Amino acid sequence: MSAEKKLDRYGRWIPSGVSARTVDHAELPVIDFAPMFGSDPEAKKQMAQELKQACMGVGFFHLANHGVPQSLIDRTFARTAEFFALPLADKMTADATQAPGYPGFYPMKEAVGGVARAMQEGFNMNFALPPDDPHMVKGLPLHDRNLWPEKPAGFREDMEAYFDAMRALSRRMFGAFALALDLPEDYFDALTTKPITLMRVNHYAAQPDAVDDEQIGGKPHTDFECFTILAQQKDIVALQVATGAGYDEWISVPPIPGTFVVNIGDQMTRWTNDMFASTMHRVVNSNKVDRTSIAFFAGTDYDAEMAVLPTCVPAGEAPKYAPIKSGEYVLGRVNNAYEGALAKKTA
Repeated sequence: MSAEKKLDRYGRWIPSGVSARTVDHAELPVIDFAPMFGSDPEAKKQMAQELKQACMGVGFFHLANHGVPQSLIDRTFARTAEFFALPLADKMTADATQAPGYPGFYPMKEAVGGVARAMQEGFNMNFALPPDDPHMVKGLPLHDRNLWPEKPAGFREDMEAYFDAMRALSRRMFGAFALALDLPEDYFDALTTKPITLMRVNHYAAQPDAVDDEQIGGKPHTDFECFTILAQQKDIVALQVATGAGYDEWISVPPIPGTFVVNIGDQMTRWTNDMFASTMHRVVNSNKVDRTSIAFFAGTDYDAEMAVLPTCVPAGEAPKYAPIKSGEYVLGRVNNAYEGALAKKTA
């Protein structure tokens, strides 16, 4: 299937329209992550090769046997449903525009730095550091304190518990990526001590009659960090991924019970000299019910030098990218996406 194309705000050609083709697991593989909890190097190596193939292909895959209790995932979704069902005034007690940086609540149909989110609202949080941590004292961007709403009861506790579980999983995933790139399993450990790690809980309005691809829940984008771990609300198909050599079509990504969806971000593409694909994706909730998802964006330390990994440069060739600090790269990408809103709030 080949669709008509249009230019996005970054000058990239993408398929137009709101429809997508349903795919099977051959196009979006399921990676069994169980070996990363064991001590069998051969099992880890085999899993890492499967991971590598997925990352060199569409850049999206389902992660099974990830070790996060389903009870925690279900409780987190239930708590977020309580939060988004509150009156706007209650949600705005964590108004993101009233404090520095990225965390807090962003209402639906409001502009953030000039960028309207017509069909999406969300709550964001950072990797929390103590107030006396040097990053906090210095006021380093992307390390701002989290904002918490007054209601519902238990919201902060459940969000922090889920965040901690994602942080632990992301550290194991960095180990798996290292193995996939022919590096020691602990290669990224020293680069992820106080990482730029963001989490966003998304709430998308129902759009059963969606026809305008400019007014959808999540516009086409790639993620900025190394990779994203996404929990999708069960039984609701809304995530779409652009595929093909030239982004020829959109494919849908149905939720698979017991798995997360993982996608490569722009940092990992840069680390790997374009070996791993950071793929365009969007959300079109053309269902009769609202949809919630929880996205965990895993990155490296602010001061980590992002230099192309030595195992990703063919012999006799130069790296495609010059070294840059991880934080500077992500901050520039976030400010571009939010049209400077974050820069104003951290100035």
